[in-house]
Amino acid sequence: MTRVFPELRWHFDSTDHPVAAEVAHWFEDVRDFDLVPLSDDPRLTADIHAHMPILKHDAEVLHRRWMPPLPFYDECYDLDILIRQVNADLFTTLPEVQGVHGRYTSGGRPMILLLCAVSDPQRLSATLIHEFGHHLKYMNGPSKDGFPMANWLLEEILAEQLVADCCGFTYLTHNKSCPPQAKETVHRFLIEEEDRDNLDLYDEIVDFTDSRDSGLHCYALANELIRLQRWTFAELLKMNDRAFRAALLESTDLWTDQGDAGEVS
Repeated sequence: MTRVFPELRWHFDSTDHPVAAEVAHWFEDVRDFDLVPLSDDPRLTADIHAHMPILKHDAEVLHRRWMPPLPFYDECYDLDILIRQVNADLFTTLPEVQGVHGRYTSGGRPMILLLCAVSDPQRLSATLIHEFGHHLKYMNGPSKDGFPMANWLLEEILAEQLVADCCGFTYLTHNKSCPPQAKETVHRFLIEEEDRDNLDLYDEIVDFTDSRDSGLHCYALANELIRLQRWTFAELLKMNDRAFRAALLESTDLWTDQGDAGEVS
């Protein structure tokens, strides 16, 4: 049976309200699924469930506005969203996420994982919207062109641009400034990744973006570029990483020291 629109399927997981074993099995390989133990805080449970109608409404609006027009949608396009209520260890494990953390994966089936340790409805909404941006890019975007640094920046800038559009700049999910040395490294990566045979460079870029400290610098740079308002979400959604890399390298002012770009909270 074909359908005119994909389905959004919502799941909740806590100590007192465990998610179905089948759903848990789907998410087992999603990064950070087992990052922290679950929580049984009844107040947090009540706050999350009270905010669920807003989350569902926001997701439906984004889904219907930005999904690509297709003659039909199969079940493989359905998106599963799991909110896991976790304890406050998330603060010490990943303090930069301020108690709410998200992951998106398109492997096998599209899934969004949200880890929530604090009652912060607006941050939960912003985190969902960020991860939803990755899903919309996956559904709309052209194939990757083999520029890992450009692709990483494109994906994160697009996701955060959607947050800025929906919630404002205050709720960008990472709030530090990018140090000049890290910005220089990213610029070098963008130039050198023209060499497609340099597999060592590819590994270096992956290590740089995956590292706790340098990865946060990359997020900070993404948010600095968003605050410049050079692109709209619609433009980024249709852009491939080759075109985005060219735009970054042609904008020479992006790589000069503009002073402290400031911080958002």
